Amino acid sequence: MKHKDSEITNSNSSHIDFFLGLSFSNISKFHKFGAGVVGVLLLDSENLEKLRNIPKLESFPEKGTKDKLQPYVSKIHNSAEELEFIINKKRIEKPEVYIFDKYLNLIKRIKGRLNKSLLKFFSKIVCVEINNPYIGGFWKPRAEIPKDFQEKIKKLTPEAKILTSRDSPDSEFSILHLARICVRYKYLELKSKTPVFIHNQVRRTNNLFQIHRVKWNNSDIEEYTGFNVGYPRLIVHYKNEPFFSSIDLKLGKRILLKKIEKFCKGFSYTDVFGCENSNAQYPFGKIVYGSKELCFDCSSAHPERFCIFGVPQCDCVNLCENKVFAGTYCLQYHGLYAFQEKDQIRVGKSTLNRLLGRVLEHGAGEAVVIYPFSSLCKVSNIEKSLTSLLNHKFSFPKIGAQKASLRSISKEEKINEYKRNWEKTSNVLDNLIEFLKDRIHETTDISLAEVLTIKKINLLRNYKKPSDIELFEFNDSQSINGEIVGYRGTFLFLNTHEIIDLRNFYGYVVEVD
Repeated sequence: MKHKDSEITNSNSSHIDFFLGLSFSNISKFHKFGAGVVGVLLLDSENLEKLRNIPKLESFPEKGTKDKLQPYVSKIHNSAEELEFIINKKRIEKPEVYIFDKYLNLIKRIKGRLNKSLLKFFSKIVCVEINNPYIGGFWKPRAEIPKDFQEKIKKLTPEAKILTSRDSPDSEFSILHLARICVRYKYLELKSKTPVFIHNQVRRTNNLFQIHRVKWNNSDIEEYTGFNVGYPRLIVHYKNEPFFSSIDLKLGKRILLKKIEKFCKGFSYTDVFGCENSNAQYPFGKIVYGSKELCFDCSSAHPERFCIFGVPQCDCVNLCENKVFAGTYCLQYHGLYAFQEKDQIRVGKSTLNRLLGRVLEHGAGEAVVIYPFSSLCKVSNIEKSLTSLLNHKFSFPKIGAQKASLRSISKEEKINEYKRNWEKTSNVLDNLIEFLKDRIHETTDISLAEVLTIKKINLLRNYKKPSDIELFEFNDSQSINGEIVGYRGTFLFLNTHEIIDLRNFYGYVVEVD
């Protein structure tokens, strides 16, 4: 709070007026996020004067002007003592009663945060705006402020005046105007995330595609000798095309992408992708939220996904009913890989034809590969038993590592490792190879008669290091805007000195600026 103690010690002395603006957004019957947004704006007189320089808008902006409001909201945020919103999550029959109850709760909450000695000066002016609520199937011209609400406000802040936009003089209307801008912005922000709004946006926008994943140009692991396999590619699905396409991520390429929302990627173990629910009206299928990658229908239709990402559901002898999956994935040859990440050895598995690509996606400088294994079940069992064997019998302290793990380190830790030493190599993997050649048959499901290839591969020639890498910072943003000056794993280094993890864009439909 910006004030001096001398200004608040005596009720007869000069004091700071705190101006409170209350506003409520339009209630929409077409969007599912709730009945609307209640907001409060609390400013002291000093900051209110500063904000008078913000140009007044004669009326509320038209629909879809969230970006135009953003500069106003940023200036208000920088000067506001308090700025809060309460979002109604479900429909109510008497929204005007609900609104005023929320107003009172907001005032109580702010009063609880203020110094008690300020309470007598808390709110010189209370401005209230109720903008055309939708009640009982009809649009009400203007909700009236109940008398009991005014009485409750008087008890909370005895010196406060109850004003609306109809009877506020210009000085009081300015804070109400600012509160309206903030609430309108929040309303549009929430509205822009509703399924109805997103699907409409997708249908009317042509320059869209969904990002599926990054794919490196895979050469055969048996033929790879450490030479460059080529630049990575972005696998994408354009709205009006039935098949997936690729975008080359070459040095110097300009990328201008903006996230819209995440859609179901569809489950795939071959080259056929897409959501089960995609059609002409919904070209990308269903929207998914959080960490989900599949919608409910795709998850239910493909129980075999647990075999790839979890524990195989059969013994690869008595196969499941999905013979296509069994033939194209489960019974294919697989391989294991291991590489050092910070203070751990990362262990993983993949089909043999994607083994090199998987290690490249991790951004490993060098790796040990072990192959072939005859099925998914076999490689899954060996992956776990090998990790356990390393943790119990491998001499980690002598080589600068502490454990073996099936989980990767964080993206921030990876980037810091690249910055410290892009070409980092060590004797860890040499020691690991010697250990594996002597003791890998101690793991389950490997017989002494089995012939395995165990070798180390170097991958550094495949990546492009930016010249001033120490100046780059990771940006977990909603957009990509820049020219590619480097890449490693799923990370892009842009000429804006930003590092973007393309995994953050997997599943998202993006707009090409």
